[in-house]
Amino acid sequence: MSQSKGLLIDITKCVGCRECERACAETNHLPQESATDLSATHFTYVKSYNDETVFVRRLCMHCNEPTCVSACLVGAFTKTETGAVLYDESKCIGCRYCMQACPFEVPRYEWGSLAPKIQKCRMCYERIAGGGQTACAEACLAHPRRGATPWVPPEGHDRGARRLVMLGMHMEPERLRGTARNPPTPIPRGFAR
Repeated sequence: MSQSKGLLIDITKCVGCRECERACAETNHLPQESATDLSATHFTYVKSYNDETVFVRRLCMHCNEPTCVSACLVGAFTKTETGAVLYDESKCIGCRYCMQACPFEVPRYEWGSLAPKIQKCRMCYERIAGGGQTACAEACLAHPRRGATPWVPPEGHDRGARRLVMLGMHMEPERLRGTARNPPTPIPRGFAR
C-alpha cells in the first residue's frame, strides 16, 4: 500500500465549525441537515464536549486492517491501494456483520429503505484516486495551510503514527508552553515526542 493516504484529525485545532460535515454532505449528495451522530445520511459528525470547547470528529477510520473487511462473508468491503475502505452494494447480502465487527460502530444500515444497504465514509475515493484530497480536509477552516484535518502522506502511516496524533503540538511549540489565552495542551501518557 505504498500509495495509501489517511486523515489526521487534530482535535487541538478543531474549532467546531462543522465545515467537514457540510463538505461531506455536499460531495456525497446527502441532506444538509444538522447531524446528531453518524447515520446512513451522515458519514462524518463533529461531537462537542466540555460545554462546546472540545470537538471530536467521528467518521470511518479506514483502518489498516479493517475488521469490516474480514467480517464480510461475501467480500462487499475492500481495502484499496489509496487507503480507503470501500463497500460494494452489489455483493452485499445484508447480514450486517460489518456493523457488529467495527470497533468504532461506523457502518450504518438504511433501516428506512425498501432496498437497504450499508453507508459509510468512502474517503472521497474518486477524488484521491485522481490525485486530490478529501472534501473534508479541503474544507477544514481551522488553519489556512494545515487545519484540524490535514491530508497525511504515506510515510505517516508506518513510522511515528503515535507522534502524528499530536502533530499540531510538534509543529507549534508555543502551544506546549502556553499563554494566558492559550493554556498548554497536555500530552496524554503513551504518546512519544
